[in-house]
Amino acid sequence: MSKIFKHLFGVLLSTILIIIVVFFLLFCLITLDLLFESYKAITSGANIQIWLVSTFEINPNTATSIIASFSIFLAGLLTTWTTHFVVKLRERYRYRKILSNYAKTLSFALVRKSRQFKECAETMDVRIKENFSLSDMALTHLDNIQKIEITRFDSAFFEGIENFGRTNKDNKAFDNIYTVISNVKRVEELYVNQFEKFITRYNYLEERRNEAIMKVKEIIDNLQDDAFGKNVPNDIPHEYYQYLIGISQIIAEWNVIENNLLPSIFDEHFIQKLRQHNHAFNDSIRVRKYLPNSLYYSLNDADNEYKSMKILIETNHKIFMNYSSSYKRQSRKIFDSINRINQYPILTKFV
Repeated sequence: MSKIFKHLFGVLLSTILIIIVVFFLLFCLITLDLLFESYKAITSGANIQIWLVSTFEINPNTATSIIASFSIFLAGLLTTWTTHFVVKLRERYRYRKILSNYAKTLSFALVRKSRQFKECAETMDVRIKENFSLSDMALTHLDNIQKIEITRFDSAFFEGIENFGRTNKDNKAFDNIYTVISNVKRVEELYVNQFEKFITRYNYLEERRNEAIMKVKEIIDNLQDDAFGKNVPNDIPHEYYQYLIGISQIIAEWNVIENNLLPSIFDEHFIQKLRQHNHAFNDSIRVRKYLPNSLYYSLNDADNEYKSMKILIETNHKIFMNYSSSYKRQSRKIFDSINRINQYPILTKFV
């Protein structure tokens, strides 16, 4: 029954559409016939008033009123249509120009900010001086595009005779512009907070590392003072002196290194060297009893905090490099998209 009902409904709908089309064609034919007869009368030099009187058998005064009314109606209709067409055409052109200018300006701003993200990422390196910096630049027209109703831009690029011939590629290009804006907007809301969290976490780890380093230095100073001039026990073994001499050599070698306070250099040439040195004497019973356990713990703490700092820096380096790459891609995407939809497809039909 459902198939029969659908079939009958389709026949009824088709019949109604045929009737509408027939009436429309009849109306057009009658209108064209009147216009054609009027044109023949005008071009033949005949008086339109006489033609109306003879054709429709009406009063001459009535014919004059019809001519005047019809002329005024046509003139008004033509004026209204022309005015409306020009206003809409200018409005569409205006919004095409607005979006074009905004999108291209935003594209160039994305390139500049991409470089800023890259410069920020390059400061996140444990091998260089600690000078993390982030330039906060507002993206021109990012908010301005969103403040204008999307329907205005949609009308500007997809309505009107000049936009005849748009394809799915044009629709996709138009959608890409708003996709870029959405993606960039999300990053803009994230990166400042991301950088602030990075700095806060880094400072916390650095403070804990510095505390561990101060304990290491304090313990080493006490060991050297005790062995070289203060409270020297009579039974200190030779191995213990060798251990202390090794520490002095590590400190001396570290002191002559340039930028030796950088976390990477300090950990490699001071903390790691001390850990290796301690490991080498770890099996010596003669030495072990003179070394406090806190030295091992402090060295491990200093090294662990440094490793946490390194992981943090490397992670955020990747994040901001990804921001940089993303903004570069988004810049190209929005630039190509606006160039695509700025073309007038109807002109290609005549080229």
